[in-house]
Amino acid sequence: MYFVIMLAFGFPHKSLIASIGTLALVNLLIIVPGAPGYFGPFETACIVMLGSSAIGLTKEVAMAYALVLHIIGQWLPSTLLGLI
Repeated sequence: MYFVIMLAFGFPHKSLIASIGTLALVNLLIIVPGAPGYFGPFETACIVMLGSSAIGLTKEVAMAYALVLHIIGQWLPSTLLGLI
């Protein structure tokens, strides 16, 4: 899902490696206590990974990616299935 949303955003060709790195960093940082649904650490991990010099995205684009991935890609489907 990380890679597919990166493709939807039109990220450069090295997005496969960036998506794997983002997935790894997100999984490490959600250990940190945050709001329900891991809001906060999830977005921070995406901004840190995608804003690094290797990827070189702006913080605004990284935050937009993080919100789309987290809300539409992960939080919304599981919440809707739980409500059903």
